[in-house]
Amino acid sequence: MGSAWLEIVVQHRALRGVLEELRTLFTQDRESFYLYMDVVVDFLKEVHTPIEDGLVFPKLQETCMGVSGRQIDIANTLSRLSADHKLILTLGNTITTRGKAFDDDILRERFEQFAKILLEHNTDEEELYQAVVKVCGESRVDSSLRIPEKVQKVIEAYGVERYRDFMRQTNE
Repeated sequence: MGSAWLEIVVQHRALRGVLEELRTLFTQDRESFYLYMDVVVDFLKEVHTPIEDGLVFPKLQETCMGVSGRQIDIANTLSRLSADHKLILTLGNTITTRGKAFDDDILRERFEQFAKILLEHNTDEEELYQAVVKVCGESRVDSSLRIPEKVQKVIEAYGVERYRDFMRQTNE
């Protein structure tokens, strides 16, 4: 594992695939949908959000400290992205804990809202990263995000095998 950012991008790719699987399960196997949705929310809560909010976002802000007037924009955007995490987790938890009480139309609406916000959020993060690289320099940003031991600790706390299963990785 090299850059924490590359791990985030790989997670974003995996989440896009997971959302497609969830869409299929929604129509074909509702019980599996709920079980898998619970796994996704747990992954977001235990791995993805802690890596971003606890490791990547602070490093991005710290890296550009004093580089330009864009520092305030970066801080505001990072704050909004952190708030998005709370919204995404709230929507996900609502679906997994109360979804069975909703009629199909409301459940579909909530799921599509969850998926849309998650995808837009991940796109916003990737766009912010590109803006930070442009302002602060790629080598500076890349070197600040070389924190593999900290990322690994988050993954180990979640469970390496669980992580690999979620990410569809092999033991190699």
